[in-house]
Amino acid sequence: MMHYRVTLEDVEACVNELQRQLDGKTPSPDPGESDRLFVVADALHAARPQNPGPSRRRWHTVAKDAASWAVRLSRQNQENRVSKMIFLAGLKLDHYHDYGGDLQESKDLVDQIDSVITVSHKHFGEFLACFAGANLYAYQSDESNQASALNRAIAKLRLVPEVVRADPELLQQFSVILLHCYHKARDPSDLKEAIQQLEHVRTMNTTARTWYHALSNLAESYGYMYELDPVNNDRFLDLAVKRGLEATDLLQNEGESADTAITFGTLARALYDRFREKLERIDFVDAVKNGERAIQLSDSRPADKATWMNNLGLTYYTSFDDSGDIAHLQKAIELFDQAANLARKGSISELRSTNNLAEALSRRFEWTGETEALDLAISKCRGLTESAAWNSLERAKFFRVFASILLRRRKRSLKDEDLDEAVQKLAESIKSYPAEHSDLSFAHSLLCTTLAHRYEIEKNEKNEKDIQSAIEHGKTAIDKEIPGDPYAWTLFSDLALAYKSKWTVTKNDQDLDDAITYSSKCLRKIPSSTPYQAYQLFNHALLLTERILAHRTTISSEIFQEPLTYLQNAVSLPQGVPLARTKAARGAIKIFSTFHDWENAISMGIEAIKLLPLVCGRYLSIQDQQQAISEISGLAADVCSLLLQQKQPEKALLQLEIGRAVLLGYAMDYHEDLVPQSTESQHLKTEYNELRKKLRLPHDVERSRMSEVEMRKRRAAEIDIDKCLEQIRQIKGHENFLQAPSLDEIKACSKDGPIILVNATSIRSDAIVIASSSIRAVELPDFQPENAPEFDSECIPARYAADDPWERGVKVLSRRIPTQPKQESFIEWLWHTCVKVVLEELKTLCPLGGNGELPRIWWIGSGKAAGFPFHAAGDLSGTDQNALALMIPSYAPSVKALLFSRQRSRNRQTPNTQKLTVVTMKTTPGELPLPEVDRERNSILEICQKDYECSELRQPQVDVVLKALVDTDIIHFACHGLANSSDPSQSHLLLEKSNGKEVDKLTVSKILSLESLQQAWISYLSSCSTARTSGSRFPDEGLHTTAALQIAGFAHVIGGLWKVGDDTCVDMAQNFYASLLKRRNEPQQDRAVAAALRDAVLHIREQDPLSWRKFGAYVHFGA
Repeated sequence: MMHYRVTLEDVEACVNELQRQLDGKTPSPDPGESDRLFVVADALHAARPQNPGPSRRRWHTVAKDAASWAVRLSRQNQENRVSKMIFLAGLKLDHYHDYGGDLQESKDLVDQIDSVITVSHKHFGEFLACFAGANLYAYQSDESNQASALNRAIAKLRLVPEVVRADPELLQQFSVILLHCYHKARDPSDLKEAIQQLEHVRTMNTTARTWYHALSNLAESYGYMYELDPVNNDRFLDLAVKRGLEATDLLQNEGESADTAITFGTLARALYDRFREKLERIDFVDAVKNGERAIQLSDSRPADKATWMNNLGLTYYTSFDDSGDIAHLQKAIELFDQAANLARKGSISELRSTNNLAEALSRRFEWTGETEALDLAISKCRGLTESAAWNSLERAKFFRVFASILLRRRKRSLKDEDLDEAVQKLAESIKSYPAEHSDLSFAHSLLCTTLAHRYEIEKNEKNEKDIQSAIEHGKTAIDKEIPGDPYAWTLFSDLALAYKSKWTVTKNDQDLDDAITYSSKCLRKIPSSTPYQAYQLFNHALLLTERILAHRTTISSEIFQEPLTYLQNAVSLPQGVPLARTKAARGAIKIFSTFHDWENAISMGIEAIKLLPLVCGRYLSIQDQQQAISEISGLAADVCSLLLQQKQPEKALLQLEIGRAVLLGYAMDYHEDLVPQSTESQHLKTEYNELRKKLRLPHDVERSRMSEVEMRKRRAAEIDIDKCLEQIRQIKGHENFLQAPSLDEIKACSKDGPIILVNATSIRSDAIVIASSSIRAVELPDFQPENAPEFDSECIPARYAADDPWERGVKVLSRRIPTQPKQESFIEWLWHTCVKVVLEELKTLCPLGGNGELPRIWWIGSGKAAGFPFHAAGDLSGTDQNALALMIPSYAPSVKALLFSRQRSRNRQTPNTQKLTVVTMKTTPGELPLPEVDRERNSILEICQKDYECSELRQPQVDVVLKALVDTDIIHFACHGLANSSDPSQSHLLLEKSNGKEVDKLTVSKILSLESLQQAWISYLSSCSTARTSGSRFPDEGLHTTAALQIAGFAHVIGGLWKVGDDTCVDMAQNFYASLLKRRNEPQQDRAVAAALRDAVLHIREQDPLSWRKFGAYVHFGA
C-alpha cells in the first residue's frame, strides 16, 4: 500500500472529521469512500506518535476504526478488499498487543481472510504474519489450553516455506513461535531450528526493527541452549550477550520505545545468565542497568514489564546468593511480587514470578528466621500446585523449589508430613526434568538431603532404605555435575550431610570419613563470596571434631587446630550468614577455653555478641526471636565467664547486659515511657514514637500471621528507627538512649541496695557484686549446678547443656567426672556454695543492715544459675544462717530491667485512692478446681477494702482483664498459671472465654504488647510457675509472666517459681496485704512492697522451716 505524507495538522483535522462521520454511520457499499478511508487509515497509522501514551492510542484506535469502515464499505468482489482486510487484521492485532481487548474479533477476521486468500496474493506474506500473530496471541492468552494454536500456526507456515524464507519479518515471527513451542514441549529441535532461522534473518536485508527483534530473540535462545548443553556454557553464554549487544547497538539510530524494550530486556537476561554462572560483578551491574531500562520502557505493556521485572529479580537474587547483601534479597522479593501482580492471571509468567517469590521468601527465612516469610512462601506454592499452565520443565523447577521450602519448614516446625510431601514433590521433579538438564543434579541432591533428614529423625531399621536411597541420589547428583557450575558445591555438601546422618545412627567410622571427604570437596568448590561458606566451614569443623572425639582418648590443642581454623575462618566472613558465624564462634570458644587460650576465646565471644542484633532482629515476631535466641543459648554467660577468667568484671558485666534478656530489652525499648524528654528533641520524640508504634505488634498478632506487606512496613520502620536513634544519641544527655546501661548507670543502680549477678557456665562460676558504686567478682569454685543435689524438676529449671561435640568431648576426654555432693538438700547446697560466700564478701564492700535495717539485695541468675531461688537458700538446722534472715530479697531479669522498673516507680503519680482488682478463677475448663480461691479473695477484700477502692473480676475473659490492667494500681490474680518451656511467649494465666467452656489465655506476648499502664504499681500472681525460667533453651532470657508484667509497667510483680498448695496461697496473700498496709506510711514504698513479701514468706517458713518448697516459691521482681 502507498503511504501518503500528511502533516500533523492534516491528521488532526482528519481525525476530527472521521469521528464526526463515523458516529452513527450506517454501512452500505461505497467503493470510493472505502478507498478514501483506507488511505486515511494508512496515513494515520504511519504518522502515529512513536512514544506510548493516550495520544498514540487515540491515533491507533481511529486508524483501526477507519480501516474497519473501509472493509465494511467495500464490495465483496472489490479487487483490494482482501488487502484492506489484511491491513485491518494487522491493526487489530497491534491494538491487542499494545492495549488488550477482544482477540476473538481478530481471529475471526484472520479466519475469514484464510478462507478466500490464495498463495499468489501480493500480500500473502502479510496475511501469514497476521495468521501467525493471531494464533500466537491465542496461545499466550491461555497457555494451558491453546497449544493447538501454536501447532496451527506452525502447520500453516510450513506449507509455504519459500514464502517464509524470503520474508525476514515472517521468518523472525516463525522463529518466535518455534521458541514458544520449545517452552511448551521442551523439544530441543524447536530451539535449534529457531536459532537457525534467526541467524539467517541476520544476513537478510530488512528493517532495523526486524533485525533488533531477531538479535534479541537470539540472545534469549542462546541462553536456553546453555541449559541444554551446559558443557559449552561459555560459548552459548557469550553468544547470548554478543547478540544482545548487537541488538542494542542498532537502537542508536532508531530511538527507544515500548517496542524496543525487548532489546534491553533480553540483553539483561543474557547478562544475568552469564553472571549466574561466572559471578563476575560487571555482568551484574550491566544486567541491572539494562533490566531497569527495559522496565522503564514497558509501562504501556504490563505483560512485558512483568517478564523484565522477574528477570531483574533473578539478577538481584543471584547477587544475594553471591554476596550475602540482604538488601539485594529484599529487592528481588519486591520485583518478583510486582511481576506476579502485573502478569496476566494464569499465565506462565505469573507462575514463574510467584514461584521465584516463594523461593526468595524462604531464603529470607533462612537468613533472618522470619516464620512469616516461610508461611507466605508455602502459601504461594500451594496456590500454584494445581495450575495447568506449567510445562514439564517449569513443573520440575516448581516442585524442586516447593520441596526445598517444605524441608526448611520441617526444620522449624518439626512436622513430619512436610518431609513426606517434600520427598513426593522431588520424585515428581526428577521425573519431569529433561535427562540432560542442568538443574536435574540439584533435584537429586535435594532429595538426598530430604531422605537423609527423614532417616536421622526416625532412626529405625524400617527407614534404612531412606539413607541408602539418599546416598544414591547424592552420588547421582555429583555424576551429573556441570563442570564450572558455581553452585556445584551444594551437591557435595548435601552428600556429606547424608553420610553424617548415617553416621549418627551407625557410628561406622567409614561413614564419618566419607562425610569429611565430601565436605572437603565442597569447601574446595564453594565461592569465597557466598554467605553460605560460613555454614560449610562450621559443618566441616563439626565433622572433624566428631572424628577427633571418636578416636582420641586424650586431648591437646594441636589436634583441634584444624577444626579451630575452620571455625575462625567462618567467624571472620563479613558476608556470612550471621547465625552460622555465631555458631562457629561458640565452637571456637569451647576449644579455646578448654586449652586456656582466654584471649582468643574472649575475642570470639565478643564478636559473637556483636552479631546478636543480626541473629535476632527486633522486627521479628516474638516466636521467631525466641527461635533465634535458642540457637545461641548461653552465649552471653560464656563470654562473661571468659572475661572474669581474665579479671575483667566490669567488661564481663557489660557484655552480659548486652547479650541476655534480649527479648525483654526489645519490649522495654518499645515502651511509651522510654522517649527523649528534652524540648530540643521534640520532633525526634514524635518521629520515634510513630516508628515505635509501627514496630509494636498488637496483642492479637502473636504468631506468624503478618502479611508480606506488613512485614515490609516493619522492616522499613526498623531501618528508620535506627536512623532516628542515631540522631537522638547526638543530643546531650541522650548518648546512651535505648542501649545497654553504662557502667556509671549500673553502679548508680546499687544505691538502693547491692545487686548480685550469679553466672554459672561450664567454664567457671562467679558472682558479680555491684555495691557501693563498685563492681567486684567473687569466684564460686564449688558452685557447679551439674553437681547440685537432686531436686524436683518442677521447682528448678532443667540444667542445660550445649548440643555440640565440644561440650561433650571436653567432659569425656579431660576425665571431668562430677564429684559426689554431700548429703544435703538443694537449698543447703545453694547456701554453702553460693549465697553464703557472696554475703560474706559483701560485708567487706558495704555494711549490711545499717541503722538496724536489713539491706535490700537484688539477685540475677545467669547461665546455669538462671531461675535459682537464692532467697530460699540457707541452713535448715534452725539457725539464722539463711538468706531471708539477712536481707530483703528481690529479683530482676537484668540490670536494664531493674532500671526500667525504678523509672516507672519514680514516674508514677500515686492517686488519693488506689484501685485494687482481684481476678479469680475458681473453676477452669480442663483444669482442677481451686476451691480456696473464694477464701483468698474474701480475705484480701476484708483486709484492703478500707484503704483501697476494691473490685473483683470472677471468671473473666482476657480482653476484660487487659482493660483492667490499664486502669488499676494493684491487681491480684488467683488462678492457674502455665509455664511453656518450649515457647515462653505462650506462658500464660488461665482465664475463661465467654462461653464458659474454653480457656482464654493471658499470654506473655499479650502482656508485652500492652502500653500506657500509667497507674500500674503491684501485680500479685497467686498462680503456679509464673516466674519460672524456661529451662535449657532460654536460660538467660528470663521470659515469663512475672517479667512480662514488670516490662508492661508494673513497678512490682510477685510471682511463683513452682506449684504450691491452695492453703499456702491463701496464707501468703493474707500476710502480704496485711504487711503492706502496715507499711503504707513508710517513706520508701518500693522497699515496703519487697519487705511485705518477705514478711509473708517468713510467716510460712516459721510454720514449717524444712518445707522450702512452700516458702521458697514466692519471689519479688521490680524496683
